[in-house]
Amino acid sequence: MQKISVAVLIVITFAMLVSPAAAQGHRVGAGINILSPIGDMDDGSGGYVSYMFDISDMLATYVGISRVSGDYDLVIDEVQYKGSYESTEVEAAFLVQWQMAALTPYAGVGGGFTDITFDDMNVGDKLSLFYAFGLLFPVGDNLSLEASARLNYLRPRSYRPTKETIDMDGWLFRLGVTWDF
Repeated sequence: MQKISVAVLIVITFAMLVSPAAAQGHRVGAGINILSPIGDMDDGSGGYVSYMFDISDMLATYVGISRVSGDYDLVIDEVQYKGSYESTEVEAAFLVQWQMAALTPYAGVGGGFTDITFDDMNVGDKLSLFYAFGLLFPVGDNLSLEASARLNYLRPRSYRPTKETIDMDGWLFRLGVTWDF
């Protein structure tokens, strides 16, 4: 998984560097995150800021910073670990979009570097991979509402207590606003 994440980040960075400086559209956005985990964590919430730009009518790149915090309740070797966690991810993605008059759906793949902090445990930072799906709804000349979902794959190691991985996989739902320029 880590090799795939590194490869995705390299491809996205290369696409951003070779894309034309006068791309058709630029968007900055911000909003809220709602985490619905599949793995060991409880529900979490947070926020994000993002920057998207169009390479062509159908291709776009995305970079952003996302933060989520929540609670956990794990049993490792018959010992219960309970508390809260925070994760901050610097992320990048390559997107395919379909621009229509009423809305713009998009889908893509991306990755990021996640800084993770747990109350009671020593957990390592980790590269992650995600699949993104979303819609942009124009509500003005330069303003759009954004609704998206992403399936995150994130399994960091735990060093105290020793556990090979903590399963932080899950769905991240986002609601936000973007400004086009």
